[in-house]
Amino acid sequence: MNSKKIILMMISIIIVTLLSGCSITEDISFIERDNEEHIEVKEPVSDEIETAVKLYSEVLDTYYTALHEKWNFQTLSYASLSILSTYCYEGDPLTNVGYEFIDIDNNGVLELLIGSLNGDPFVDKMIFDIYTIVDDQPALVFTGWERNRYYLCEDYSIANEGSSGASSSFYGIYNLDYTGYKLVLTEAVIYYEEYQGNDPPWYYTTDKDGDISNDMSITEEEAYDKLSEYKNMHKQVDLIPFAIYQ
Repeated sequence: MNSKKIILMMISIIIVTLLSGCSITEDISFIERDNEEHIEVKEPVSDEIETAVKLYSEVLDTYYTALHEKWNFQTLSYASLSILSTYCYEGDPLTNVGYEFIDIDNNGVLELLIGSLNGDPFVDKMIFDIYTIVDDQPALVFTGWERNRYYLCEDYSIANEGSSGASSSFYGIYNLDYTGYKLVLTEAVIYYEEYQGNDPPWYYTTDKDGDISNDMSITEEEAYDKLSEYKNMHKQVDLIPFAIYQ
């Protein structure tokens, strides 16, 4: 075999080897890309959130069980849980009710908020319960029911709508004080039909002493303007569905 044939054979072998190598590399590349498409990337949970989950675990566990088993009014009340969650029982309660951790009063302690994601329109944007931590233990700040409703506002104030009947209603804006477990009234609109000092019976106040006589008398139009202002302040909290808890 002459030298030209030997050289040609060597060149052919090299070309075949290179082509095979390219094919293997491409196959590996395709496999890697295919695997990458199936990798689920989870965002890391901060140490602060992990600590909050541990501190509030008893409350979260109880709420999860209550929703999963669809506890009735009596059982919820006995466990000091809001009965408003029953408005979210149609469908999957674990998807319709959620929780979130927010430092509402900016004191370095994350409060636990529980409220509606879906369900009856009556509970739209409503916060059912808020807890804080006192001496390393969960402490209930408030729990809502049909005639005592709470909403978180955009500025982290808390709106409250209450009623003791057709002749008396209360619409207030509160702040959570620095201790984290006391609501402090900033302003409110009151409807009190039985008090004879004003007609129409609408009042504006910045205190909660219960004394209508020292509150400001306002017109019905002024009252409804304020109520509209309060409602526009309601915030839909970005809650975590209980369906992904545990």
